[in-house]
Formats: sequence, C-alpha cells, structure tokens
Amino acid sequence: MGSEPRIERTYRGGRALPLPDVLLLLAIAFLVAPAGDEPTLRELPYLVLGLAAGAYLLLDRFRARTTVSASGITVQGPLRTRHVPWADVQDLRIPADGFRTRWQARFPVHLYDTNGASLRLPHFDERQLASVFDELDDVVGAAGQLGLWERREPDERVARGERRRAAWTRASHGAVLALAVTIGLAVLSLLLDGPSFAIDLIVPVPLVVLAVLFLVFDRLGEARATVVQG
Repeated sequence: MGSEPRIERTYRGGRALPLPDVLLLLAIAFLVAPAGDEPTLRELPYLVLGLAAGAYLLLDRFRARTTVSASGITVQGPLRTRHVPWADVQDLRIPADGFRTRWQARFPVHLYDTNGASLRLPHFDERQLASVFDELDDVVGAAGQLGLWERREPDERVARGERRRAAWTRASHGAVLALAVTIGLAVLSLLLDGPSFAIDLIVPVPLVVLAVLFLVFDRLGEARATVVQG
C-alpha cells in the first residue's frame, strides 16, 4: 500500500534580492533623495511614493508566499492575505500569454476561483522550483487523490479573466518603458541644468500610458476571441 500523497507545501522567495529589484531600489533612492537638507513641498509626493514603492518591493520579497494545505490555498501578498477553500477553486494553471521580460517569472501559476477571478500564486513559478509544471501536476494530483478537489473545465469567465490579465501585463510593460524614458529625461535635465518639468512627468505619463494601452490591448484581445469563437 503506497503512502498518502502530501498536500501541505509552501512556496516563498529566496532571501537575496534579485538584480532588477536592487537596481529599482537604487533608482528610487536616487530620485527621491531631496536636493537640500529637507524635502520641499514639490519633492514630498515623490519622496512618499518612492518610499512606498521600495517598501512594497521588500514586502513582496520577504513576506509574500503561497501555502497549500488540506483546507485550501492561502495567498499571502505584500499587504494582505487571502484564503481560497478547495470548493471555491475552479482551476490551477499557468497562463500562456507569452509576453514577459527576462526579469519576470515566465511560468507563474494562477488560481482561478468559481467567480472567474484570477489570483497569482506568489513564488509558485520556475524561479523557485526546478520544474514548475511537474510541481503543479503534483499538487493537482495530490488534491485529487485525497478527495479535496477535481479540476473543472474553465468557463468563459476564466477565459475572459485571462484575456484581461494579459492586457494588463502588456500595458504594464508599456508603462514601465514610459517610466524609464521619463526618468531618463529627468536625470538628463538635472545633469544639464535644464528645465525641471520632466520630473513632474514621472508619475502622470506612465499612468496615462498604462490606461490607454490597457484599453487597446483589451479591445484587441476581445476582438481576437470573437473571431476564434466565430
């Protein structure tokens, strides 16, 4: 008689910060450092935003984790924790949007609940696991053997959620590129003693780019899905 499958497991990040996070923290420190002894009223919003972004990165690295147990899946993010019972899990899968940079996890596991909402499972990806696909199959198999959960066929809500998430992913890449360009212009302006208006564009320009690109990619995704289904 074989041993009972193990369902309890925890996925968390390593203790060392990856290079992209280190570079981003250094860039934030450079940008939010006040020019004088005390931050001016104009510099204060950027100081607060920079400190918040740095704190979020550190919390995501050292606090975020995914815990799988007999009661369900617990997702502990940088700021909040959510527990999803097995009865509310629609599917566990690795989305195939195929639009990620070399600095991002290429195969992150997502949980889809019975309402069609998508939830990324922190550190359940190829960065922390030798084979994330084998690990996902092992979790699904263990849950099935223990009678906790059986994978269900994804419905249209799940497919719609995947398309929206893919649109956000693509739009966020465009926003990051816009942020890098505006930061570069701001640094160049400071070094050359040029006009300082570029600093005021660091926040609004990426936000506008994010919103516009999301609308564009979301419409394209829905149009493509309509053609495929038709």
